[in-house]
Amino acid sequence: MSVIAWDGKVVASDRQSTAGGMAVMAKKIWRLDSGGVIAIAGHLERGLLRVRWYRAGAKPALWPRFEGETELTMVVFERGRVYEFEEEPVAIQVLAKKMAWGSGTDFAMGAMEAGADAAKAVRIASKYDIYSGLGVNVLKLPD
Repeated sequence: MSVIAWDGKVVASDRQSTAGGMAVMAKKIWRLDSGGVIAIAGHLERGLLRVRWYRAGAKPALWPRFEGETELTMVVFERGRVYEFEEEPVAIQVLAKKMAWGSGTDFAMGAMEAGADAAKAVRIASKYDIYSGLGVNVLKLPD
């Protein structure tokens, strides 16, 4: 899967995608035209389709649907708010002051609770979560 961490100021993600039994480098975090950030944790190809959906206007009728269960979370940080999308085109507002998503969530949240920023939390999570790793991408959120 992956790990995304948000400490209230920056969003960080690992760079690992798992293809079969091999770890390959991938990008999972992008800047939006609005200045916000969008990130995915989970199935990379399907996540990229959801990012494209959001960038194209996020029309619920055009929501990419997939057969079978998908471990996929898309998180949008825009205009001072944080929204999470899971199985349906419903924006779930995140009211926490910091949060993590993906298979490394527990490690990243523990690290941030102990004082780590989002980037360090992803590095720590990547040490222990076998589905996270290969470095960290970080994007600062607009003030």
